[in-house]
Parts: sequence; C-alpha cells; structure tokens
Amino acid sequence: MKKFLTLFLALLMVMTTAVSYAEVTTDVIKEPITITFWEILDNETYDADLQKVVDAFNAGIGAEYGITVDMKVISGGTETMETQLVAAIRAGAGVPNVVMTEATYVPDYLLADAIVDLTPYIQSAEYGLDLSDYYDFFVNLGSSYTEEGTYTLPGYVSGEVMYYNKTFFEENGLTVPTTWDEMVETCTKITEITGRPAFGWDDPFKTFTTLITQAGAGYTDSQGNILFGGDNLQIAIDAIQWYKDQIDAGIFRTAGEDYYFSGPFGRGDVQLYIGSGNEAQWIQYKIPDGVTMDWACAPIPQGKEGWANVPADYSENFVYAIMDTNNDEAARMASWLFLRYLEQPENVYATTTSDAFMPYLKSVAESEEWLSVAGTAQKAESAQADAFYTYAGFDGASALRSDATTAIQDILVNGADVTETLTNLANR
Repeated sequence: MKKFLTLFLALLMVMTTAVSYAEVTTDVIKEPITITFWEILDNETYDADLQKVVDAFNAGIGAEYGITVDMKVISGGTETMETQLVAAIRAGAGVPNVVMTEATYVPDYLLADAIVDLTPYIQSAEYGLDLSDYYDFFVNLGSSYTEEGTYTLPGYVSGEVMYYNKTFFEENGLTVPTTWDEMVETCTKITEITGRPAFGWDDPFKTFTTLITQAGAGYTDSQGNILFGGDNLQIAIDAIQWYKDQIDAGIFRTAGEDYYFSGPFGRGDVQLYIGSGNEAQWIQYKIPDGVTMDWACAPIPQGKEGWANVPADYSENFVYAIMDTNNDEAARMASWLFLRYLEQPENVYATTTSDAFMPYLKSVAESEEWLSVAGTAQKAESAQADAFYTYAGFDGASALRSDATTAIQDILVNGADVTETLTNLANR
C-alpha cells in the first residue's frame, strides 16, 4: 500500500507539473498585436540603445509574428512608474505588457495577481531560455519572491565600485586595497601625506548592509526576517563600530554637505571612495579646470581579519517582468518573445557598451569584444558579480530601510552609540 501511495503521489506530481507548465506556443497569436513596454531608467544614452533593440525586434521577429512593441520611457524613476502602474491595475485598463521595475515592488504585483510566472516560458522546448549563462545572483533574484515561480529577468545592472586617484597612488607608491585591513593601512598613509581623511562611502545605508553582510550577520531575507538581530546582533555592532572608529580616527569621513563623494574626489579632498558604478560617467565633470587627474575603479574591499568574510557588494538593478490582469495568452506570448529577445547576448551587449552598465550574462562580460570597449567601472563591476546582493522585497521593506538609514546616519554623522542604536533597530 505504501509503495502504491508513493507511486501515486509521484505520478500526481508529474501530472501537475505537466498541466502547470504545458508547452507554450505562438499559435495563440492569431492576429497582429501591439504590446506596451515601460522603461524607467530615463538615461539618454541607454534609452537610445534600448530603442534600437526594440526597433530591431519590430522589424524582425515582431514582423514575423505580427507583434509591435511600443516603448515608453517613464520619467521620475521607479516610484513614479509604481504609482502609474498601480493606478492602471486598479482601473483594470492601461496596464503595460512588459515593465522594467525594481525587485522590491514585485510582491505588490503578486498580491494584485498582475504579474506573470515566467517558468513555463523559460522551460519551453522551442521558445525557452538557457539560464546557465547568467550570474547566479540574477537567477536567484528572479525566483526569490513571496510566491513560487520565476517572475523577473535582469534588465539594467550596476554595482558599487571603489574609485581611486590613480595619479596620487602612483606618485606615492600606494597599492589599491582589496581588504578592509589594507584599506585602513592605505588610508593611514594617505592621511599622513595630505592631512585629510582619505576615504568615504556615498550611501550610509549601503555602508551598513554591506559591512554587516561581509561580517557574517546579514540584513534581511525575502520573508522580512531581520538577520542582524539575535545571535548576530553583536557581529553587526562590531562591524559598524569598527567603521565608526575609522571616522573618529580621521582617516574615513562622511559626505556631509557634499551628499556624494564624486565632488570631494574630483577636488582631491579624498583619494578614494565607494559609490555606484553609474557615477563613472560624471567623474570627469567634477575635476576642476586645469587639474590633471587620472582615476580608475576597482572592486570594493572584501573581508577583514576576524570577520566571517562573506563576499558582498550591493547591486543596483532593474528587472524585466511581464504584466497581465486579463489572462491574455496572446499578449503573454508576444511579451515573452520580446523579453526573450531582450535577453539575447547580442542585445545585452548592445545596451551595456556605453556609460557604466554591466552585462548580466557571463558570455558577454567575459568576451574580448565587450572588454575592449568597457570602461573601468564596468570592469570593476563584472569582476565582483559573484559577490552581488540586493534588498529583498516584502511587506514593510521600505519602512525598515527608512529606519535603518536614519539609524546609521545617526551613528556615523551624529556620533550616536552603536550598541544602543542597532539594538533598537533590530528589535523594532
């Protein structure tokens, strides 16, 4: 009886899988169809490159199946798009077919039953997508949401990098630090030379989450559990206390009224800093006229003696998703053919050869063709892609981020007690 029950359950699982992930087909597209694509980056160069990819799809695969993609750039970032998208979902009209969004908003779309599980499309024998070429981080992100399935694929990717004054380093015989112990040693030497703090980090919140992750505590999981509390609280306290100690010692500093470090870096007030790889496109404009400075980017430091040394570098990334509130099989299939097209290596290459965007496909990031045109920030980003992490989306994620940002700023800027502040944060 037990054997029969086991066999029955196994057959039932197979049957269920077959029903859930039946082979997708283009036969559902019975007449010409126009699908809408909302893109939120609002970057002139990137938008132009992406529009060329959309135009090529419309002229090729789109024309073959009668699909036209209408691309719309949403100005104002993810919050503006989220507002417009939620309004469309509530109204039951005007919902775009494909969107570029942030992972933190995906749980909202799941609750509204407005986002499509990509699993059957990815697994399709004829129209599927091979995920083995992706960095693991992006595959895991796509299936890390509050419901089982894969709901997103990567779209635009950048990571935090370390900017350093190459001219200053060469003139003073300095080596670019790769660990936090080396960072302290290097910054101590720089401060002795310049009489000023040597290093800063653009975003206090990312400072907090990256350091406590590298130290072994972590920030949160996809269910909203706070990882830096309980048994891990002391790990987080020690990591942030160490960082605060370097500020108090005068070798690190906060951005202060500059808000970001690209300005102080361009002026020579600091000789290295951590910030988004995106900033690489603006650094040259921050260097005063008449000043000659050769700069470059490197991966951020990883690990410190006594820490768990978990590789961690925050990745800012926007993801693609297919939306559907009407169970429109034709629109879903047309959207998938377009999304699959966006994810092809030649199109990933076409949208990551300018500015500071890095490919999420290993075959592109490691190709001589891309490396020959990639900038210093892009190479630094791709060199540490295996260390990427981002913030999980869950109910209350935004509130926790706001509280954590206030807490870490209070510590680093106002000198608040680390133990008391982080204990209160972990127990919120």
